[in-house]
Amino acid sequence: MTAVGRLLADLGATVTQVHLPGVTDEPPAPITEGAGVDADSVGIAINRHGLNTVVIDLSIADDRRRWVHLLAGSDILIEDTRPGSDAEKALAARNIRAEHPGLVILSISDFGRDTSYRGWLATTPVLHALTSELSRSGVPGREPLVPPAGQ
Repeated sequence: MTAVGRLLADLGATVTQVHLPGVTDEPPAPITEGAGVDADSVGIAINRHGLNTVVIDLSIADDRRRWVHLLAGSDILIEDTRPGSDAEKALAARNIRAEHPGLVILSISDFGRDTSYRGWLATTPVLHALTSELSRSGVPGREPLVPPAGQ
């Protein structure tokens, strides 16, 4: 989500990245090695540049009111829950759509929500395999080998 939010922020939109504990993925852990900006990796810092970030816990009444207020004042909701996951059910985008019919909801997933691949993760090995790159790696007649990291 952050790359899309960053693009909208670069175009002048006010973008707020909301972390909903128990619904959305945990924010990335602080870096422990390598290059970083504050407590984030360079890549995360670049994607979050220009975004406001808030944590809203839907189990707390005041936070639920903040969430409803935030949705009511928004033009676009970008969500990236995994199709069929508990997070997708907890977010309940269809209910949000019913309560906020003017809100544009952009739903991002690795392989779509209505495909036979909807549960797949777009990891580097999966993407290598889907592009048939792995058909040329390894020993002929044996399982393909994933290229070493960084190559």
